[in-house]
Order: sequence, then structure tokens, then C-alpha cells
Amino acid sequence: MKNQRSGITLMELIIVLGMVSVLLAIALPAMRAVHAASLKRRAAAEATELAQGALRYKETYGFWPGEVKLVSDADTKVKLHEDTPQQNGLKRAALIVSAPEDILENLTEHSTGTEHWLRLKTNEAYRCFARLNERQATPSKRNPLNPKGIEFVGLDNEKHWDIVGKADPWGHAYTLLMGMNPRSQFRLYLNGTQILAVSNVTVLAFSKGAPEAQNATNYIFSAGVTHGK
Repeated sequence: MKNQRSGITLMELIIVLGMVSVLLAIALPAMRAVHAASLKRRAAAEATELAQGALRYKETYGFWPGEVKLVSDADTKVKLHEDTPQQNGLKRAALIVSAPEDILENLTEHSTGTEHWLRLKTNEAYRCFARLNERQATPSKRNPLNPKGIEFVGLDNEKHWDIVGKADPWGHAYTLLMGMNPRSQFRLYLNGTQILAVSNVTVLAFSKGAPEAQNATNYIFSAGVTHGK
């Protein structure tokens, strides 16, 4: 009686590997598309959370995140930015922008008829959201810019003021625009190209999207947020 053959032949192995390769070639693009769509949804949700958090901060304290800053790192006193223009005896900026440097330097808008922008440094707005003091990150040491200790936005590195922020799914900072005129259409330009036109919006945020597809058509914007009143 002949022994039955066990195992598989080289030819059978090649056929199986070929079939697996074909299946992977079909499945991988679909998986990448699903993953990319998931990251975009996450970015849109986080940008909306950021915009809503900024508006809640304004409604809680009476000024936008970053509009008021500490007099010094070691002081608990706060003041309005010195470079904010005077309007009706009060220092108020027509538009407050928190953005990465590459966007901040090339961003323009047409809606308010004024050049009175307050352009925030890297993470000044996020320092306002932080619940803890930078020097003593304990629950008993509240951030003087957020004395009520409210969690307006989930932050990255909240205990470290030098790097506290909110990164998008690709690791880049969101751009946050606050104080827009909700009674007029707001047009946003980057390097001379219009990237957004909205109306009835007071605050919004956006991500530049995936690094391999960063252009005006791939930016991911928050849902427009307006004052409740």
C-alpha cells in the first residue's frame, strides 16, 4: 500500500500566495480609504469641539481664549494683549487667530473691513483652556486664565504650557479663528487663494488634513459656530 502524500507542493504554495496577493491588492486600497475617511471625520469632530470650546470660554469669561494673557509667567494677574487695538475705550480685536506659523503668515480675510487682527503665538489660546497652573500642576492650583477649572477642550500635554495644544490626527496644530462678524459673509484666503466662505459664523477651526494631500480643497473645517443669542 502506497503512502498517502502529505503537505503541499511548491506549485500549490505559489498558487495560494498568488491568490493572497490578489486579495490584498484589492483590499488594501479600500482599507486605506476607510482609514483616511475615519481620520477626516475625527478631524472634523475635533475642530468642531475646539470651536465650541472657544465659544463656551467666551461666554464663561467674557473674552476669547488668548485675548487676555498673564502679565508674567509667575504672576496671577491678567491683562489684554498690548497689541490689541482700542475700540470704544476697550481693547478688542476684530479677529483673533491661533494658527501654525506657516498659516499665520499667509492668512487674510475680507469681511470686517478692518486690519485689526490679534495673531496669537503658538499655543496662547490653548494655555487659556488649560485647567492647571503651569508651575504647579495640581488640582488646587488653578490656571488664572481658567480659574473655574472648566474642561472646554481635551488637550494634549495640558500640564506643560510650553507644548500644551490640540493636534489633529496627523500631528499638526489646528487653526482657530474667533470673533468673526456673524452678520456678514466671511471669506478666508491662504496665499491669495480663497479656502472658505461662510456666513452667520462667529468662530471656526480647521485642519490642513493629511500631509500628502494638503491643499485648499482638502482642508477639514469645523461646523460653523455662532453665539446662542
